Amino acid sequence: MAKSSVIRMWITKKKSREITPEMIESMMAFLSVAAKYGCLGSTFAEDDERVIVYTRWSDEMALEQFRSSNVYQIQEGKIIQSFAAAGFEIPDDILFNSTGKIVVSNEFSFFPNQKDIQGSTKINPITAVALGYVPLVIFLMVISSMGSSNFAGYYLFIYSGMGLMILFPIYTIFLAFLTWHLHKNGALTPTVSTVHILSFIIPLLYLLMFVTFSGSVA
Repeated sequence: MAKSSVIRMWITKKKSREITPEMIESMMAFLSVAAKYGCLGSTFAEDDERVIVYTRWSDEMALEQFRSSNVYQIQEGKIIQSFAAAGFEIPDDILFNSTGKIVVSNEFSFFPNQKDIQGSTKINPITAVALGYVPLVIFLMVISSMGSSNFAGYYLFIYSGMGLMILFPIYTIFLAFLTWHLHKNGALTPTVSTVHILSFIIPLLYLLMFVTFSGSVA
């Protein structure tokens, strides 16, 4: 049986209070992170009496994975703070907060599909370079070993290892600060976390292989 798409709606009393720039900023940050977790569409709206937030998901499992994440807790806390600063009383002002299964829905072109949204997750260029460093070196070692010099691959291994001994500690510090910054801002998605881990482990294993290598050119 095919999974049913769901919506999540959050409706709050507005009374005479106004939507502030801080509320908009916190809500847009929340919805932006939700998109990286598979949210198919979202709306932040108001009328004279209510504030309305709507998100749409491919299935309830995707929604619950987002709601159980640390990112959700961080962004939700920022939303509550911005609403409280504007005079809202959360949770007393909440009129409706529920998940509903979509029975009938029209699909329009302005709803991007889930793959397009998930593909928008950005990886830091330095992290991408770190992830590709070892595969590139190995590829060049294979190519160079096919040349006229029998020791070209060996020298490439030595020089790349020496370079990594200098660059790896610097990258480790950079990666720690980058990961902390993304986590603080609720942008550390599972995809980004996986790339960060691999970009650290793969060069580390290569470096360990280099420092324990006891061979020689002869």
